[in-house]
Amino acid sequence: MADSLPALRAAFDGRNDLLALSLADVGDRLADEEAADLLLELGDHVGVGSLGALVESDEAARLLLRGLVAPSRQRLLAALTRLARTTPAHVWRSAPEPSPGVEPPPPTKPALQAWLKKHGIEEWLGAPARQVRPFLQVTLFAEANDSLVTVEDLLEGRGPTSRVARGLTTAYENAARTFLRYRAIRAGKAREREELWNDRPTEPTLRALSVRLHEAMRTL
Repeated sequence: MADSLPALRAAFDGRNDLLALSLADVGDRLADEEAADLLLELGDHVGVGSLGALVESDEAARLLLRGLVAPSRQRLLAALTRLARTTPAHVWRSAPEPSPGVEPPPPTKPALQAWLKKHGIEEWLGAPARQVRPFLQVTLFAEANDSLVTVEDLLEGRGPTSRVARGLTTAYENAARTFLRYRAIRAGKAREREELWNDRPTEPTLRALSVRLHEAMRTL
């Protein structure tokens, strides 16, 4: 596994078929959905849109090293390394579906409550603050005492503080917003899968197989 973004440059050498892809398309090809979201966030922060631009970006390399906690960094690098090792002739089993467009959480509390309800993720507002750690854009003091606060606390500026890392509270607030957007995207994809699951085929043979599959799943 490549241990840094510069190391990935060598892994993707000659893979113009992948380097030319947008980060959204690359994310759709990653089996690890959390890694895909981290990839998109990294691209947004450095202002690049393609995989080729990302692996050549020194700013992205610095942010990946210093801005993501180690487990998240390793997860993203591992997913991209696996992608680099696929063969150019690799055929996907099905065309990847783009991530549903989800607007960022609004800043005001009433609007935020409506946004959470719209996406069906109200329960995540009460999640423990440690849930947002993979989305923190700082590593220094990322393990601060966040066990007694929730995501809602972070959004209201009541997150962990540090005399040394003065921007820690703001970093946690930004991470909380990114985390909620991530949960909204995941919820949207789950609803899409549920709709596809409940959409029975019209062709008789396929419909019969669908009924048997649903019955088998209920038995499990």
